[in-house]
Amino acid sequence: MHRSVWILAILACLALAAPARAQDRDENWKHCVDDDPDLSIGGCTALIQSGQETTTNLAIAFTNRCIAYHNKGDNEHAMQDCDQAIRLKSDYASAFSERGVVAYDRGDYDQSIKDLNMAIQLKPDDAVAFNNRGNAYSSKGQHDLAIADYNQALQLKPDYATAFNNRGDEYRIIGQYDKAITDLDQAIKLRPDYALAFSNRGLVYFKQNDDDHAIQDYSQAIALKVDDADAYYGRGRAYADKEQYDKAIADFDQAIKLDPTDASVLNSRCWYQAVIGQLQPALSDCTESLRLRPGDGPTLDSRGFVNLKMKNADAAIADYDAALSTDPGLVYSLYGRGLAKHLKGDKAGGDADMAAATQAEPDIADKFAKLGVKDEVSGSYGTAIMIAVGVGALAVIGFLGYYIGMRRSHPTPPASG
Repeated sequence: MHRSVWILAILACLALAAPARAQDRDENWKHCVDDDPDLSIGGCTALIQSGQETTTNLAIAFTNRCIAYHNKGDNEHAMQDCDQAIRLKSDYASAFSERGVVAYDRGDYDQSIKDLNMAIQLKPDDAVAFNNRGNAYSSKGQHDLAIADYNQALQLKPDYATAFNNRGDEYRIIGQYDKAITDLDQAIKLRPDYALAFSNRGLVYFKQNDDDHAIQDYSQAIALKVDDADAYYGRGRAYADKEQYDKAIADFDQAIKLDPTDASVLNSRCWYQAVIGQLQPALSDCTESLRLRPGDGPTLDSRGFVNLKMKNADAAIADYDAALSTDPGLVYSLYGRGLAKHLKGDKAGGDADMAAATQAEPDIADKFAKLGVKDEVSGSYGTAIMIAVGVGALAVIGFLGYYIGMRRSHPTPPASG
């Protein structure tokens, strides 16, 4: 949305700064402000190289070409052009604003905030700049500052659907789900075709354990944007919560087809393929996920589960060891490692792991049984319960604290951000 606002601002400057000359020059300016990045780059380049433009007009042309390069994903050339625009016109708010967006996309959030600060100083009524600075603050985890900027953007532009969407997602991040729903409802009311707002609202419903509404919103997001990999992933997780594993895996398939490099989706598909017994494909998915995101604890846990179901005890123990080294509170890894130790004949070691896991999550054995894995050592579960009773209160608090925080991690593996 900020692109259309920006172009209008640049056209307004142009109307003041560049009276019409020759027909070819008018055509170049028309192309320079076009939404098509290739047309824009060609038109702006012709104007820059013509030697006929004023300093102000050159700054406008460089900024438009910066936008075009950014839209093509060429942030290096975009940054160079925005730099040049600012050198030519040091009080040009649009150039600072666009350079802030490019810096954001490059992951340089501090530079983004610095540039957007300057843009806001030069143009205090720029709702888009406040919204974009809110995004940068959010990415730095400064949620109060992000919400304050979204508030200011909405005060300046009360019908700004993008800011409602972003503030709603920010409320979701900090766990204020009712406020999140209210904002996302408003974003959708303002823009009924706003696929991202539907997807974000679906995620809030998922966090509230309302899988039916989550599925409805993700489905609407997909209807509006058929190549939305995140929406397929979100809907797949909601289907998995409802134990509709075939539908879940079908959605993960589509998400991976759209983005084969998403380690989180590969991990999820690994887990649920293992649940329904498709073990070799599951193993391949987990291994690929770990190639993309080495050392990820939840994915090591998933691969450990696959190896456990395949009765590859040594491989399962190695994966669970690695998972627990990243987070000793991974209860499923602890219990799974106990089962794998039993497979190797290490009853004492297995009992100890299972007891600690059971102390944290008393129904863990039933959950594993539901996933198709039962302890094959006679009497071990009872022994584990007896040992668990004797575990100290401090351990109970520690593991329960983990469980409260991660209760939706299984059977749904957590997302990567």
